Amino acid sequence: MIEKLPWDSDFFGYPVGRVILKDFTDKRLSEIKCYASDFRLVYLFADHEITDQPDFRLFDRKAFFEKPISDSRLDETIIEFDPGKHDYDKLLHLALLSGSYSRFRID
Repeated sequence: MIEKLPWDSDFFGYPVGRVILKDFTDKRLSEIKCYASDFRLVYLFADHEITDQPDFRLFDRKAFFEKPISDSRLDETIIEFDPGKHDYDKLLHLALLSGSYSRFRID
């Protein structure tokens, strides 16, 4: 029912599992809650939103973004980092800022 995730469990230092829920029913959620007592964190993946359920909290919602890619291989808006022209500290700050909402920081 709940798949143990060895890498996540080792990384976080406590039991982590995953459930892929394809058939949503209240009975199914009750079963998951029973098995979840062996875990500190269980990722629940569902094709639809689960609302108004005690003991379940929404932490992530998958979103897909797309942008057409031009046929041109030369995009002049993309530039290579040049330590003689660019500020390394600003780049580092931007890199750290980009991870502030990652699952590893939030979890």
